[in-house]
Amino acid sequence: MLLSNLLELYRVRNLRAKPATLGQYGYTVGLFSRHLSRPAQEKDLIQDLVTSFLRDRLDEGTAAATVNTNRAHLLLLASFAFDEGRLSRPLRRVFRATEPKRIPDSWMPEQVGRIVAACEQEPDDCGFTAAHWKALVLCYYYTCGRKGVILNALRGDVQDGCFILRAENQKRNNEQRPNLPQHVLDAVAALPETERMFPWPYSVETFDKRYGAILERAGLPNGRRDKIQKLRRSGLTEVALAYSIDAASTLAGHSDRKLTINNYIDGRRIQLDTSARMPVVGANG
Repeated sequence: MLLSNLLELYRVRNLRAKPATLGQYGYTVGLFSRHLSRPAQEKDLIQDLVTSFLRDRLDEGTAAATVNTNRAHLLLLASFAFDEGRLSRPLRRVFRATEPKRIPDSWMPEQVGRIVAACEQEPDDCGFTAAHWKALVLCYYYTCGRKGVILNALRGDVQDGCFILRAENQKRNNEQRPNLPQHVLDAVAALPETERMFPWPYSVETFDKRYGAILERAGLPNGRRDKIQKLRRSGLTEVALAYSIDAASTLAGHSDRKLTINNYIDGRRIQLDTSARMPVVGANG
């Protein structure tokens, strides 16, 4: 059986599977097929082939965290196939890639303003306009929503001054309604009347490339850690500074504030100034 068909069987069997999650699994299956130079099959879920795929992903420069996500997707499909009696043995000995423990970084508010200004110069493409880019960046920043949640938002998800982060798109199935300032509401109101608020017509890779061009136009870095998810870290850092880390964690939809601190709060801007309270040592040569 093709892995794409196995994934469809998993969708039918698993009533809790969300469309966005299934889409991510499908993307991994596509990458695995590209690695094999043919459509991947369930019999390809063996240690040597999966490990080779993950190693190639790392060698291409893919972040270790992303590679581990690909690993988790294939392990889940292998486990499902084993439970269904379609594999003779489970796929177990596929080691995780080592993820460096980096301090999360964020944009300063002035830099976010430069990104917004650069969005206004983006040319229209298949109905996706400069107004879409501007509203998209502002909504990411002020809602601190996840990429897929914002991109899949419907036009009616902005109501009564709030952006409705729908439960069915959230990881923990909890609806949230962060308030939007008036200038963001105005940016959304200026968008064309379409069912989806941000009808991006191309692939994820093309989206990242176009957003990278906007960053460069704004005179900002365009590295792997500067993708649009950095706006989420930036917004959550500002919430932590203005209110508290607990408030940022609640907005992020995290069950554990440590997850927020370790992955989303810019430690360069929120930290204890230990040097102010420690005794002065060695100041006189």
